Amino acid sequence: MIGRVTRYFNEKRYGFIRRDDNQTYFIHASKLNGEQIKTGYLVLFRPFSNDRLECGI
Repeated sequence: MIGRVTRYFNEKRYGFIRRDDNQTYFIHASKLNGEQIKTGYLVLFRPFSNDRLECGI
């Protein structure tokens, strides 16, 4: 899936990605596989679900 990083907090190591259909996903730095992201970036990601919507880059 493709989405845009709506917020990413470097100091807290987490953020949020929103798809075009307005579905929002949580992203944690541990799922970035060494990639760096910033607010506003367009990213390709893989969603997965547990108790909340999460994704990995």
